Amino acid sequence: MPGDVPGGRFFSEKDSSMNVVISGPFGRGSLADEAVLAGLLKHLKHAKNVVNVLSANPDATREMHGVEAIKAGEPGAFLSNKGVWAALEKAHLFVLAGAGVINAKGTMPARVWLGQLEHAQTAGVKTAVIGIGAQKIDEARDRARVQRLLHHCAEGISARDASSKAAFITYGMNANRVSANGDPTLALLATGDVAQPGAGELRIGIVLAASVPTRTEFGFENLEPNDVDAKFTQGLVAELLKNGAAQIRVFHDDTDEAGEFADSLEAVDESKVELIAAEIPIADIQKELAQCHAVFSFSLQGLMLAATSGAPAAGLVDETGAAEFLNAAGLSEGIVATRDAAATANVVLALARNAELREKLKGKMSALKKKEAQNARMMELLVPRRVSRERMDIGERIGKHKFSKHRPGRDSGDDGM
Repeated sequence: MPGDVPGGRFFSEKDSSMNVVISGPFGRGSLADEAVLAGLLKHLKHAKNVVNVLSANPDATREMHGVEAIKAGEPGAFLSNKGVWAALEKAHLFVLAGAGVINAKGTMPARVWLGQLEHAQTAGVKTAVIGIGAQKIDEARDRARVQRLLHHCAEGISARDASSKAAFITYGMNANRVSANGDPTLALLATGDVAQPGAGELRIGIVLAASVPTRTEFGFENLEPNDVDAKFTQGLVAELLKNGAAQIRVFHDDTDEAGEFADSLEAVDESKVELIAAEIPIADIQKELAQCHAVFSFSLQGLMLAATSGAPAAGLVDETGAAEFLNAAGLSEGIVATRDAAATANVVLALARNAELREKLKGKMSALKKKEAQNARMMELLVPRRVSRERMDIGERIGKHKFSKHRPGRDSGDDGM
């Protein structure tokens, strides 16, 4: 019977190895995406497994996650990437994941990323979309493209929450094909003794993002903070310090734009504001979050990272999925409906001073983690026989694949509809 081992709940020492390729907006400096990747790897980093991550910055991915990584730039350039095809030739499973949402927006819309599933099937690999958010797509043409790729090319599909599953159904997907297992970030819930903040001076965390909603497409774009959210954040830092916070820890994406904005917040009070970029392992970021009495996060994954670290969290209702998660985590009092810095500071400080909330949070998060563990089970069941892949000429595989004669435009996600 599978036990709780380093590779995840459902991967026991008796399991045969699994070769997995993971794709998504990784290696781009996004704390949210790296948290999702860390959660997936929590399930898959068994000593017997082989995992390759497709990354815009392979060196950063290797250093941050301790996993093999392959250079992958634009998501639509799959066919011309020899390194990707070499990895797929040996793989059992291809997984698409990330902190973004499936919709029709962006210069590289979700259908371009979903097109990778078709290419993976061409290589004879099982495919899955794990813990992804989704939104309704109004334009019929775009909706049909997404539905075709999901229906024909994703053998396993899990959504990060109930509202995302509902969106998948609006694409024409059968409800039985989509599991609302949860975001992989939930797998990072600490199970051992985690350092807790002292009962003395209040330490508050803030997880930055350029704007809210933080993600309006599947990919990740480096953006400068909009004026409204920038002024709100600066005001929040000032209000927190004025009303009892002894230290503010600011967690931000590892990008130039995010770094510059974080620097402007440090300037409010350099002796009390500490900056932490998403350039260190997620486990280290969790340790820093665990030392905070409460955390305000602009991003959904920031809320999850704080909660998995044991810190009560608050976030704006405008962030996609934030209210749904905070309610499920027993943190409904952390749902902020206005960008009023003083009112938001009061909410965060109230969470920080509620000594009973951490214990309540632990129970709620354990239930969410148990549900998310079904993502690991899904990946395991997709590859029941993990024998070594036969070495077959890639051209022969392409010739045998039933989608190989599709119309041109597959690199761009355009099926000619």
